[in-house]
Amino acid sequence: MRSKKILRVLLVAIGALLLLAIVLGVLNALVGDGEWSFGWTAYRYDDTGFEVGGSTVYTETLQNIDIDWVDGRVSVIACDDFCPSLTESSDTELTEDSRVRWLLSEDGKTLTVKYRKSSSFLGSEQNKQKDLVLRVPKRLFGQLRSLRINVRSSVVTVDEIPFSKAEITSTTGDVSVMLHESLLHASVESKKGDVYLFARENPSLSLSYESKKGISPIFDFNFEKRDGRFLLGEGKTDVRVVSARGGLSVRKIK
Repeated sequence: MRSKKILRVLLVAIGALLLLAIVLGVLNALVGDGEWSFGWTAYRYDDTGFEVGGSTVYTETLQNIDIDWVDGRVSVIACDDFCPSLTESSDTELTEDSRVRWLLSEDGKTLTVKYRKSSSFLGSEQNKQKDLVLRVPKRLFGQLRSLRINVRSSVVTVDEIPFSKAEITSTTGDVSVMLHESLLHASVESKKGDVYLFARENPSLSLSYESKKGISPIFDFNFEKRDGRFLLGEGKTDVRVVSARGGLSVRKIK
């Protein structure tokens, strides 16, 4: 009789712990914004064929880059190297599971980068704060098409690289992008950070800006406001910026 009572108590305790883990996991997904995590945490994707760790990426046909990152800094920089390469760094030791994953498509045109191994776990946050640097050779500039970056708690910096389309989404962290004249469409969203756009003299921009905090943008250029958009020149480059709690600055570089 006593053993049955003990068993019932254990089952109730286990059930309560599982319920708490589920509730905390849901709260983390809804309001955690990558800043904390306890409960059921998932970083899931089809990791078939992905390589492990930073490396040189041997391709001469690269056109598209797709980065998904969780915590740390993401930098996409122009370089004079022969091939693209990616490196990660962290103040803490990286386990095999927490190292970067990457996949080059069979035709060599699309590079996909993932923060860590595809995994789900119960407990405290297992992600490691780490920085990613992706180097893009200038010799490939004439063939680049699209850049997509999705980050959680990360700062994003993108050099002046001639993608025709760029899409950057950040939950927590500032985003800095140097706009190339070949860029046709760009979308930048930051939930908590500020957005910084850099352009050379006489850019041709059509900019839409949304700030849920009502923060006015800061411009180094004399934009003309027309039909809710900010225009420069013929407006060749269409740029959409959403900064929920931060602001927008468009700065001039030489």
